[in-house]
Amino acid sequence: MSGLLADLRFALRSLRRRPGVSLAVMLTLTLGIGANTALFSVVRGVLLRPLPVADPDRVVMVYQHDRISGTEREPFSVPDYYDLAARVRSLTGLAAYAGTPMTLGRDGNDPARVNATGVTHGFFRLVGSAPVLGRDFTAAEDVPGGARVAILSDGLWRGRFLADPTVLGRTLRLDDGAYTVIGVAPPRLELPGQATDVWLPLQLGPASTPRSRH
Repeated sequence: MSGLLADLRFALRSLRRRPGVSLAVMLTLTLGIGANTALFSVVRGVLLRPLPVADPDRVVMVYQHDRISGTEREPFSVPDYYDLAARVRSLTGLAAYAGTPMTLGRDGNDPARVNATGVTHGFFRLVGSAPVLGRDFTAAEDVPGGARVAILSDGLWRGRFLADPTVLGRTLRLDDGAYTVIGVAPPRLELPGQATDVWLPLQLGPASTPRSRH
């Protein structure tokens, strides 16, 4: 301890004799600590924070390999997804999603741009994250031409609707369509690299898009 105190006194005397160098050292330390803190925050949020789903170690993302283009993380086409869903045996279940920006129309507030994510009707059950308010999508709603229903994200529910528990049944204007609110998703439910403000049924089928001839 005596040696440490002597070193500290020597360091303080040196800093008083050269204030310019002292300021440069302090600024360098401040910038270095700030940069490392920011980097750790990003790593923690992306790599270390567990997924907000039940049994995250059992959840996987499935991609295609395109032999023509050589890409190894290609999104599935609609026909290929339904082929895989009908034949897969190594997974407990399979769900698809697709994101798109939409305009949330007037509801007493100004229009706003939101991120909408369409999911197949088994998505919430598959990830073990049931809506905290209301209900999940049904198979009958997740078909081409099905009912226009929506599940709000926790952030949109609290920010736009002030956490109103009577929001169920209200009409949500998205682009040119009217959607009925049927639920509120649990907090922090997100897909990797994709923020979601409102969840919609994907409403696709095996014949929704033509199969590629390649």
